Amino acid sequence: WIMRRPWMKKLQRASANLFPAHKREKAWTSMKRQNSWARRVGLRLLTFSINMLLASMIITTTYFVVLGIYEGGYFEPTEAMKR
Repeated sequence: WIMRRPWMKKLQRASANLFPAHKREKAWTSMKRQNSWARRVGLRLLTFSINMLLASMIITTTYFVVLGIYEGGYFEPTEAMKR
C-alpha cells in the first residue's frame, strides 16, 4: 500500500536520479521490475513468514509449559499405573 502512494513514487524517481545519466533508465527499469515482483510475491511471502514465526512461538511456548509441568512433578504415574 505504501509503495503505491504518490510521495513514495516521487521518492523512487528521485533515487533513480542519483544514478549517472547513462544508467538511469536501467535503474528505473530495475526498480519497476522489483516493484512488480514485490506485488506478485510479497504478500504471500510475508504471510508465510509471519505464520512460521507464530508457529515457532507456539511450539516453543508449549515445550516450556510441558517442561515446567514435568519438572513440577505433575506427570507422576498413579498407583494403578505403578502396579
